[in-house]
Amino acid sequence: MKHAPETPAIDPGLPRRTVLTGAAWTIPVIAAATIAPAATASGTLQLAFDKTTYNGTACSTIAGAYVTATTNGVPTTGATITVSLSNNYTFSGGSTTATGYSGTNGRYTLPDINVPASGGSGTLSAQSGSASASGAISASAKSGGLGWYDTARQFHAVTANIPTGSVPYGAWFLAPDGRLLNAADAAVKGTGIATVGPEIDGYFGVTLKNGGYGWYDTQLQFHTVTANIPANSVPYGGWFFTPDGRFLNAADGAVKGTGIATVGPVIDEYFAVTLKNGGYGWYDTSRQFRAVTENIPADSVPYGAWFLAPDGRLLNAADAAVKGTGIATVGPEIDGYFGVTLKNGGYGWYDTQLQFHTVTANIPANSVPYGGWFFTPDGRFLNAADGAVKGTGIATVGPVIDDYFAVTLKGTC
Repeated sequence: MKHAPETPAIDPGLPRRTVLTGAAWTIPVIAAATIAPAATASGTLQLAFDKTTYNGTACSTIAGAYVTATTNGVPTTGATITVSLSNNYTFSGGSTTATGYSGTNGRYTLPDINVPASGGSGTLSAQSGSASASGAISASAKSGGLGWYDTARQFHAVTANIPTGSVPYGAWFLAPDGRLLNAADAAVKGTGIATVGPEIDGYFGVTLKNGGYGWYDTQLQFHTVTANIPANSVPYGGWFFTPDGRFLNAADGAVKGTGIATVGPVIDEYFAVTLKNGGYGWYDTSRQFRAVTENIPADSVPYGAWFLAPDGRLLNAADAAVKGTGIATVGPEIDGYFGVTLKNGGYGWYDTQLQFHTVTANIPANSVPYGGWFFTPDGRFLNAADGAVKGTGIATVGPVIDDYFAVTLKGTC
């Protein structure tokens, strides 16, 4: 079923001191030396966090972190220290920066650090004049639920009991214990599964936790591989790509290709390969191999029956006809549509007739193409044609299998 994108389609501060009274004015030189900022002392100021890495929990706080200022190994009093956080980590109050003074022990204790629901890796950066220090901060993301898109590209929240940490594949989820679970009702579709390969022609293969292999037919029925498939082979549709560069049929071990180095994704029912001898090839819709005889530049990357050259051209494998220019990356095809990022920072998409369209809608920087949509850094799906919102709060997106795909959602605090 094809679904078009919808168109409309030191300068340290002085610490407070108790002022001497009485005859203090009679020894001004000594008094001045006593209250001078630490930065004026001889030697180089150095900063250090009390830990190299701070580990937190999503939606909680990290308390008690501190920076120590020393000069020649001696704690420095009164140094002005500013600490900055990255990647959505904030201090209590919501700011990403905090400034304070080192005490008599040389320490500046930071305000509590708020850990975002998204967790992730961040940095702490301390600065005092020319002195600096850095530390790492890390936390696992809070699970935010799961969802899936049907063949009409309508979103459905998963209400069935899918374990935390499950990974989406089509309308199924691969649980950490190796079960493939239906998103709609958690029905078990497979057990003992380690990895799932891409679907081609309605078939896809899996690797098993026991070291074996399996595959699913067009009716989504599981079959154990009985053919001799070498260890460390990778599923690709109903075939397996072996470490020695062969394509082997999952059903009978028949050889479908040799001398293959890398395999590209399917677009418009075609896929292409790079060869160990430096050449290129492609497979047609009958899964017959064709050697590329046209002039495809070295280091080109296969996408469907096209190759993305290092200079940004998309070249037809059959005749090297130019199908696009200025292209940086190519996204997966869904429903006959796929998007691209451009070297100039823009975006584009291809329709079911493989015609290119420039994206004029407001798609944020660093968005990733997914079919005729773009997946934004803030977790939205935006239609390439008109920027219409097709989903929000999305954390990760799985591959399409049997015209369905599923997502994991961002947690909230």
